Amino acid sequence: MNRFIFLFVLLFYLPKVNAQISKIKWGEISKQEQAYNQVAFDPEADAVILDEKGFLSITGGSYSLKVTRRIKILSEKGINHGNLELAYYAYKGFESIGSIKAQTLNEVEGKTEVSRVESKNIFDLKVNELYNVKRLAFPNVKVGSIIEFQYQLHSQLIDVIDAWDFQHDIPTVQSQFELDIQGNLDYNSLLIGQELVKKYSHQKNTKSFVLQEIPSFNSLHYTYNKKNISDRLKLQLKGYLTPNGYKSAIGSWNDLSKELIFNYSKYVNPIAIKTLAQKIPNGSTELETFENVVRYFAHTFRFNGIKGIYTTKAQKKIIDDQYGSVADLNHVLHQVLKVKKIDTDLILLSSRSYGKIMTTFPYLRQFDYVVNLVRLKDQSTYVIDATAINGSQYKFAPLHLFNDYGYLLTSSKQDFIQLNQFTSVYEAHFSYVLINNMIQQERKDAFNGYFFEPDNFQKAISNSYLNQPIKLVFDELEKPEKSFDQDQYSILQTGVNKQDQTIITLINPLKHFIHSFEFKEAERTNPLEFNFPFSFLVHVDINIPDQYELIQPNDFEKVIKITDDLVYFQKFVASSNELKILYQLYLGKAVFDAKDYGQLKRAFEEINKNAQKEFILKRNRVN
Repeated sequence: MNRFIFLFVLLFYLPKVNAQISKIKWGEISKQEQAYNQVAFDPEADAVILDEKGFLSITGGSYSLKVTRRIKILSEKGINHGNLELAYYAYKGFESIGSIKAQTLNEVEGKTEVSRVESKNIFDLKVNELYNVKRLAFPNVKVGSIIEFQYQLHSQLIDVIDAWDFQHDIPTVQSQFELDIQGNLDYNSLLIGQELVKKYSHQKNTKSFVLQEIPSFNSLHYTYNKKNISDRLKLQLKGYLTPNGYKSAIGSWNDLSKELIFNYSKYVNPIAIKTLAQKIPNGSTELETFENVVRYFAHTFRFNGIKGIYTTKAQKKIIDDQYGSVADLNHVLHQVLKVKKIDTDLILLSSRSYGKIMTTFPYLRQFDYVVNLVRLKDQSTYVIDATAINGSQYKFAPLHLFNDYGYLLTSSKQDFIQLNQFTSVYEAHFSYVLINNMIQQERKDAFNGYFFEPDNFQKAISNSYLNQPIKLVFDELEKPEKSFDQDQYSILQTGVNKQDQTIITLINPLKHFIHSFEFKEAERTNPLEFNFPFSFLVHVDINIPDQYELIQPNDFEKVIKITDDLVYFQKFVASSNELKILYQLYLGKAVFDAKDYGQLKRAFEEINKNAQKEFILKRNRVN
């Protein structure tokens, strides 16, 4: 896949290696560690991993990963690293975590004070049907403390292994990893991340890896999941030797599809589905029928909080309880749409927080969602998650579902498809009237899609994207009017500023939003992922009384168009008594190729420069 930095290396018959590679001694603090109070290569860090090591041993049908990590707390904010959670796949006992040792080290009057975490204070908690977490809190953690811990992960999931993360949410001084593959196992090694590939891309059969001075992955921008492009190592079982010869362990996507579809078939209840479909009225058009179905599901069914791609409940019970998991509810929706003769396929997705899928690796555990892809006869296409339907804006599926590719599960042409989002549109109109030494403001915001935040309707819109052109406090004349009409939300606000203004400055309402697009990388090797495609259109109108003079910026009118998917436009019209300004910013897609980085960087630098230009109304002195 060209969407990741990676290298395939054959690892075959590797000998055992010595896991004792760290020079740091457990329970002791060196003078160098004691004096370490700022990370030179990541100065703002609140904590730092001084040293970590991992030793992975694969033996037959399982593997064991031993982890040792030492962290120093550098600030008050860093103290939260004293709360540790270790997640593992507990379903059917596939994974377990044990041999946990943890303690806090503090230097007190020249001696190391050790505060151990007692085993009775280590808790095993169930997160959901699939995962558990080991949770513990380090005692006596403060600025300057060093916390260190060890644990061992045992797993039977040897097909694809997340072997080692070299990069974390805090910087790392040194990360070391060693690998021991025993028996007749044949693995592909997947190296991800710029530094790891740069250092080890030409070293075949590598069994020992060391990276130093690794900044936190928070320095990585324009990516949905920073771990996707951080330095890390994955392994995939390619095959193994048997007395009868070499046996491949890599199946096909078609085989895995059959496995999952068979799982669904065990719970299908055609009578219950037909009865449910008959409750939902047909519309005069296919679109109206489709809308009836999704709105019925939005108002009727509840999500039990369980993600995943396997269903475990009979459809009759799901329908009777009106309650189910991601797989449960989306499979029921799929069947109902089929009864309504609406073209739909189930697609497998990996959400943004779960990570990108690897199309070359056929295994199902990399997916955490199964949802519906609906195609209407008018050529419109919708992604619908039955557990999260916005009844009024159903075409805007939850953002976390848009994460590169999806896999068409039930289509006759099973394949990977790239999911495209609808463009969210935001139009704003600011009108100002200067009269009797005061300024009246009328502001109307109209928007749809991901600009709408139902839990923060007014405040989010007023402050997240647009600023007032005139940066003054306007006392509210009337309560804001909120409305929804034809897939669009609107807010109308009116206010007045009664302070006598000699100089009035009009800024670009998009100025601060545009400034948030920073491109600090010298080069880019991964796609750029923006949150969602958007279109802004902003009007600013102001009357100019006779006593005011308009001072215009130089070379204001500008059109910046690098590609059809990035356009910026600003222009104005001025007369003796009125000024009208128009701003437009359009981002036509959410994901750009790495090769477009230079163009995007130059474009936004140019857009940002022009967005700084201001108009000034200056009142002339009256004798």
